[in-house]
Amino acid sequence: MFATLLPKQFKEKFGVTISILTFRLIWLAILLSAATLCLSVFYSYLFIVWYFVFSSRVFDTTGYYFVNVRGRTDNLKEWKPEPPILCNQGYRVIAFWASIFMLIIPSLCAELAYYGWQNTLFTIGSLIVLYFTGANETVYYFFFQIPPDKDLDHCNYTIARLFFKKLTPTILIIETLVGMLIVIISSIYWVLK
Repeated sequence: MFATLLPKQFKEKFGVTISILTFRLIWLAILLSAATLCLSVFYSYLFIVWYFVFSSRVFDTTGYYFVNVRGRTDNLKEWKPEPPILCNQGYRVIAFWASIFMLIIPSLCAELAYYGWQNTLFTIGSLIVLYFTGANETVYYFFFQIPPDKDLDHCNYTIARLFFKKLTPTILIIETLVGMLIVIISSIYWVLK
């Protein structure tokens, strides 16, 4: 839609990038990342948690799909899994270190310098709650606009796996909503105390 309005030379140079950024709801994740980053800088440090969730999903959605699934094909609008270029375990290592170096360390350093160590510890705690309640996976499926896998064995790190032998999409979504609710309520309490 947007790409058709651009000049031909621009499309030739940046066509793949535009296709990636306008693929499914990646544009919304980018917009929410920018908005929560601005809110965390100019309004409240509590938004840095949501900045991390959204911006890491931008990386994960584009990285996993375009490196691990799509590969080097030009047809970016269809969902047709192809043989991966990079193994899944290799991608997980890359995603983990990208999260650490690009998102967590700069965010927490800036927050520590600006807001102090107590607020930084609160942010780390919020990130841990969101991580272990599967928020990253649920947000990934939302922005990517695909239904969660029926077999969620890759989510064996979530708290729900301690209580359920098999993790279903419904359980994952409920767990994520509970985790997000815990973070939101504790954030409100933290600000009001």
